[in-house]
Amino acid sequence: MRVIEAFDQGVQAIAVSPDGRFLAAASPDVVALWDWSGGDCWRAKHPHSLQLAMSPDGAWLAAGNYGYLRLYPTDGRLSTRLESPRRDALLAGGVSFAPTGKYLVASRDRYPGSPPDGGGLMRWQVLTWKQELGFDQDWPAFPRLASSPNGEYVAGINNRVCEIRFAVSGGISCRVRNRERGGQGYLTFSPDSQMAVCGWEAEFHVVELIGGKVTRVVRTSGPPFQDVAYTGNGQHVGTVDSNGQLRLWETTEWREVRAFDWAAGPLTSLAFTTDGLTGVCGTLRGQLILFDLD
Repeated sequence: MRVIEAFDQGVQAIAVSPDGRFLAAASPDVVALWDWSGGDCWRAKHPHSLQLAMSPDGAWLAAGNYGYLRLYPTDGRLSTRLESPRRDALLAGGVSFAPTGKYLVASRDRYPGSPPDGGGLMRWQVLTWKQELGFDQDWPAFPRLASSPNGEYVAGINNRVCEIRFAVSGGISCRVRNRERGGQGYLTFSPDSQMAVCGWEAEFHVVELIGGKVTRVVRTSGPPFQDVAYTGNGQHVGTVDSNGQLRLWETTEWREVRAFDWAAGPLTSLAFTTDGLTGVCGTLRGQLILFDLD
């Protein structure tokens, strides 16, 4: 285990590049990028990041907040700012790269009092950063997005609903509603793109993507989960909570099989490397905990 003293405020979001080279994290007002060996590459002011996403080639870090998103090249070049072109709408925070690396998608919200069709999903071409006309899908506003590894699905979640849609057509594959209508939503796809896990508070739903059906609902009596992620081999799902525990759930019977507690205080975010050997947790104290799963 290794601890990085990242920020003087809590970690709000983290992301790991698919090749495992870069680790990115955000606090309420700063975005930072490290190489995995621990060298601090750079820091930039970025208020209230809701989600971070790394491009498949590790060349770009996207940081979304409520209003706009900013793109940071990992080689240290100047950043690029993207906004909604509509005057009655602004970005909602959710951001995700397509697995091919060709596109970046972001969620859009409408200003209060503006027409009800202000929400949507926007897509830009990577490198040119030109918005794709005709893709402006009608979606709710989502502070968190995810793309399936095979590129067939895009999903979004807010505190009311999770929607999993077909990436090409925008048609709905599955919709899961929050029965409590509160709490922070969390979302992850399995590495083989066969399953998705989404939920709120201490309850998560397991969705079979072929057929778009919820096959299992797992609820615990413990504290609310703050984030969820599949391990690289897809055999386990990890959850982190405000009691400072990382729990691993096996993905056949969905039983908790292991728990980690580093006495680091509340855990806020979670990610695993693609090879499935290493994970990273963010804490409310502003630390990043890097650990080996074996």
